[in-house]
Amino acid sequence: MLIEFSGQDATITQHILQGFHRYAALIESWIEEAKAKQLIDASVNSKEAGHFIVCAFYGTTALYAAAKDQTILQQTTNQLQHFVHSLRKQ
Repeated sequence: MLIEFSGQDATITQHILQGFHRYAALIESWIEEAKAKQLIDASVNSKEAGHFIVCAFYGTTALYAAAKDQTILQQTTNQLQHFVHSLRKQ
């Protein structure tokens, strides 16, 4: 939606961006909680990891909407799981 409305309607663009930032902040808070419980490495940048996950989610959504290809969903799910597992404390 952000791509479709970008530059067309500033109000809608801002609303979508706020949703993105809220979703990323939620994931960031989960990462911080996991760090506090020593489940993941303390060196993980929570903000960057949260934004990466949300970008992957939104990008996949846009690609799937265009292609209707289940492979897109499966590949992204696999790689996000791999990414999340890589955050674990060694």
